Amino acid sequence: MFSNIQNFTLRPIFSGCFSVVILPLLLFTETSALQQDMSPSNPTFIKQKEDPAYTSGSTSGLNSSQIEKLRSLKTAVAVPTWLPVGFKLSLFSIEEDKEQQLYGYTLIYESSKGASFTIQSANDGLGDVSNPVIFGRNPYFENRLAAGYDLDDGQTLFVSWIGSKKKYQPAGASQQFYSLVAKKGDVSLRTALRIMASLRYLRRQ
Repeated sequence: MFSNIQNFTLRPIFSGCFSVVILPLLLFTETSALQQDMSPSNPTFIKQKEDPAYTSGSTSGLNSSQIEKLRSLKTAVAVPTWLPVGFKLSLFSIEEDKEQQLYGYTLIYESSKGASFTIQSANDGLGDVSNPVIFGRNPYFENRLAAGYDLDDGQTLFVSWIGSKKKYQPAGASQQFYSLVAKKGDVSLRTALRIMASLRYLRRQ
């Protein structure tokens, strides 16, 4: 409409009127283009994603009070985001020595049939006591996942310790470690690996 406007000579009396007409048109055009660029349907618009290493804890079986207690620990707290069908949290405990900066917690899950497994976490006094049979990996933690049975009578399943990565630890905190133990037959080796592969760091608010 205004492509050839430079070819016309406008009288001063109309210059103000002309600017009033064209300015809203330009503003409307620029605003519409900006909204279109920011639309999620536009392939050039990239929405910032949350770090998948974190979880709110909603699928861990923990209630809000227990989650807040874990969040208060000055360490990297990790909880499962996948549980075998029928398993529910039956015991929750925290071990803490602020003076020595020692932090640990225990989560025990049980089924209605009496089967159970325990996720334990600590930053001191660790040791592996199993003969690994199968292996896996959780990309957000150090060390590979290794599941096997104890060296004594082979009746205890153990997933060896994996450690927190420094980028997910609170400032000044030491590395935290996590493992899983269960009676042989309560969960399979592959199920134990899957549980540990689902560990994610509890998001701090």
